[in-house]
Amino acid sequence: MDGEYNRRPIRSAISGPVACLAQEVARVKPWLPYTSQVDKRRRNLNYVLAFLLAVSASASAQTGVEGTWQAQPPPPGQTWTMVLIVDGATVGGSVTSCGSTRVSQIYDGSIAGNTIMFKCKSPDGDRTLAFTGRIGNEEIAFTYQGQVRDGGTPFFLADKMFGPTAPPQFTAKRVSKAVPLINGTQQAGAAELKRRANEQYEALLQLIDPDLLKRAAEKGIYKREDYPVLRSMNPFFIRGDFNGDGKTDLAFWVTQRSSGLTGVAVIHSTLDKVYYLGAGHDEYGHFEKPGEVSADAWTVLPVGTVSGAFNTIPAIGAIAERPFTFRRETLEFDWLGKASFVYYWANGRYWMIVTGD
Repeated sequence: MDGEYNRRPIRSAISGPVACLAQEVARVKPWLPYTSQVDKRRRNLNYVLAFLLAVSASASAQTGVEGTWQAQPPPPGQTWTMVLIVDGATVGGSVTSCGSTRVSQIYDGSIAGNTIMFKCKSPDGDRTLAFTGRIGNEEIAFTYQGQVRDGGTPFFLADKMFGPTAPPQFTAKRVSKAVPLINGTQQAGAAELKRRANEQYEALLQLIDPDLLKRAAEKGIYKREDYPVLRSMNPFFIRGDFNGDGKTDLAFWVTQRSSGLTGVAVIHSTLDKVYYLGAGHDEYGHFEKPGEVSADAWTVLPVGTVSGAFNTIPAIGAIAERPFTFRRETLEFDWLGKASFVYYWANGRYWMIVTGD
């Protein structure tokens, strides 16, 4: 009978040492009285097995939440996306909004059993959300609490997800087990987790980039890896009809990765090429440092703006210390209280004109 019992398979999804222990529990004779040494051994094995099963379930929950999750407020219409990455009991990632209209990173994230907790902060630092979630089958039931720092801007009434009239609980459902643009092992260590979180944060930001930028990247004329978007300037992109063809063009801040020089990339609606103002390029002129454009603020000057010129460019009729009329929308850059300059499209290229000193 021993041999027959020992040949019975253990059907389990558990692997590794836990499965081996389960096999050992099954092997021990279950019909011996409790006074026997064998049964005492079986009882002890059962206790250890129960403990390991609990640990295994907890580990499964910890690594099982990685991926992309979405929720919709009542009534629907505003989709909130959350991407989670896990390293042991630490949780990182990003959310598409945190009492704001911009992506925010997750911090103070942890997971224990089927409970997940994390926080996020609005980009202006005024509003903080603290989440507690109960992990279920491909869904997480969340409750949250919001906090506004002293003197900060409160949560927006129009925010259906986290505004003052929004319910304090919601359910997020997994839409994909994939983490956008993330490569690496599950047990990556703190440094790797931070790197992956930053990559994933940028990936979410790219989802809300202007359409013309995404189309230029898809076409291959704009290389994100060589000229990453510089998002610290607010706004980091501006639209306008810079070449005067009646269609909307795009300008956005970038950094040339190889040199670290900042500048602005301009993409026309024609998607013919990228015009780099600075960012390691100097074919269109510079204000101070060759190959670089920087400023405190920037804007678009409307057609017909008249401004004084401080440098002479005969090819476009700009003469120093004389008024110059801009015949198309023009990018203006300002060093507040110091100077200003523009990049103006004429004769098939951009020209740098100093307009204030």
